[in-house]
Amino acid sequence: SAMALRRTLVALADANAAAAATKSQSPLSEVIASTPLVGGSGKNRTVILGTGWGGFNLALGLKKTLPPDQQLRVVSPSNHFVFTPLLPSTAVGTLEFRCIQEPIRKALGPNGNFVQAKASAIDPESKTILCESTYDEEKFAIKYNKLVVAVGVKTNTFGIDSIKEGDGVYFLKHLYHARNIRNNIIDSFEKAAIPGTSDEERRRLLSFVVVG
Repeated sequence: SAMALRRTLVALADANAAAAATKSQSPLSEVIASTPLVGGSGKNRTVILGTGWGGFNLALGLKKTLPPDQQLRVVSPSNHFVFTPLLPSTAVGTLEFRCIQEPIRKALGPNGNFVQAKASAIDPESKTILCESTYDEEKFAIKYNKLVVAVGVKTNTFGIDSIKEGDGVYFLKHLYHARNIRNNIIDSFEKAAIPGTSDEERRRLLSFVVVG
């Protein structure tokens, strides 16, 4: 009947409203709503996450082509681009670290800026990024109009749980990795040169295994 149809429609409307309310009150939405918003509405802003090959080259390309009324903001824990194929050369001293890095701010034009932080969550509905400072872990939110995710990946250990960074195990993906390896090599040579070091200990100190 018409009355039954009307009740069904009302029930469906109530269900949709409840679903929308539940969706709008999701944990992420609640966290973002309680987080300080910086930089305004982001109406004319493009945000790039990451300063690797993709992020750096895109920022460099937009340096001269981005209209004056548009903003560019780059968010990354690293404030520089690293030419990763030459990382092993810096680890052994063939090249200095500064030779393979390029500050991200050199790729930004007058309407671009950089924020050194980690992006921990993205809310596409409100076009908001939840960020965390790399210095004091303070959280803040940034709005965007267009978003480019170019964050890269972590070192793949292929599910081998025993391979963990630290205690003589080093990865080689960032500049600080190369510095750590270089310092360890120098320290190992110096320890091996100390008078009284046993042959067995010297062999251990001067043994290096490269995987990959």
